[in-house]
Amino acid sequence: CVDVYAQVCERLGRFPSREVLVDLAEDAALRADLQLCEEPEAIPLFLREAPPGVRHIVLYDGMQFFGPDVCYQERLRALAQRTRHGLPVLADPRWRRSLASAMGIFAEKRGPGVETLELTGLQFGQQAQALTPLAHAVSCMTSLQKLHLAGCNLQDSGVALLAPHLCRRLLSMTHLSLAENGLRGLQPIATFLRARCRQQRRIAAAPLLILDLSQNPHLGARPVRGRGKRCKALP
Repeated sequence: CVDVYAQVCERLGRFPSREVLVDLAEDAALRADLQLCEEPEAIPLFLREAPPGVRHIVLYDGMQFFGPDVCYQERLRALAQRTRHGLPVLADPRWRRSLASAMGIFAEKRGPGVETLELTGLQFGQQAQALTPLAHAVSCMTSLQKLHLAGCNLQDSGVALLAPHLCRRLLSMTHLSLAENGLRGLQPIATFLRARCRQQRRIAAAPLLILDLSQNPHLGARPVRGRGKRCKALP
């Protein structure tokens, strides 16, 4: 997969990031902070090639983690000066659609080998055209252990789209983050948790060790169907 990434960058006339190449070679991980990545166009193209051996896909908006950090801000300014412009891919809906579509293509061929999918801060929830291929990609990753979708602006509709796959397909998943997604309704979460409890009782699913629903201040504002009392919002 290292050679495939290098070839994709060469076709684009770009130099491949050394960090990306090292992560692919040593950790079987496609890992990139998309605020700092100098060849973001290569990532969807690489995934469309569906190379074997990628076990971890970690693509994130570094501002989610390091935004206030002075050193991080200096790196962003230096990159903007070096490239003469900012890198707009995180705000570009066409790029997000391209990435989601590429993940769907990759997952159809290589999905069962993926153990980690992290897309923290990527605003897929702003586009229905991106959510559908993203949900399809997740459904194909049947060995997934960690799914981190914090800060993706999924809203209730996005989680409802993902919920059936979480219930039926991701039986090895032990970590799930849906933090900071503007969630209000508990129904998709409750449906998933009931299904997972039944599966765990039958020893048909791995224990869910972490479920992160933090930074959804209005979660619970909509009641769960079939319950007489309205759920209170979480603090």
